[in-house]
Amino acid sequence: MTTWVGPIEISSDEDRVLKLCKRQKLWNLLRTQRHVLLDSEMREALLGLYKNTPGQDSGGSLVASL
Repeated sequence: MTTWVGPIEISSDEDRVLKLCKRQKLWNLLRTQRHVLLDSEMREALLGLYKNTPGQDSGGSLVASL
């Protein structure tokens, strides 16, 4: 099963949002360090927590309910 891996580079849209959050430095830290915090080991652990929960398709990935 493949898991989501977000881009390391910050997009121009994300950069604009982060500039609006100057006073909330935690958001900037979390976004810039996301690839370190959510390494493959952590993503697998999170996947194990959400396995067999309502709102998932047969492949085990979360289904967006918009």
